[in-house]
Amino acid sequence: MELPPVKVGDTAYFIIGGKVYKAEVHFIRWEQHKQYGIHSEISASIIPNYSVGASFDDFGKTVFLTREEAEAALAKMG
Repeated sequence: MELPPVKVGDTAYFIIGGKVYKAEVHFIRWEQHKQYGIHSEISASIIPNYSVGASFDDFGKTVFLTREEAEAALAKMG
């Protein structure tokens, strides 16, 4: 099983719509699918009552552990 890159309560940075958003991880989930294997994802709160989700595979692409990594990736995108 793939270990999550974060734990509940950690901060992650999401690139959404050309901007970097700071979010607090509030949920981590693994699901076993017969066809697709294990699916793993996190859910995080950007602001109260607004959550975003991401697969563990999104880390390093659109989700990052530091603001600096997220801003560097955003600069390369655009």
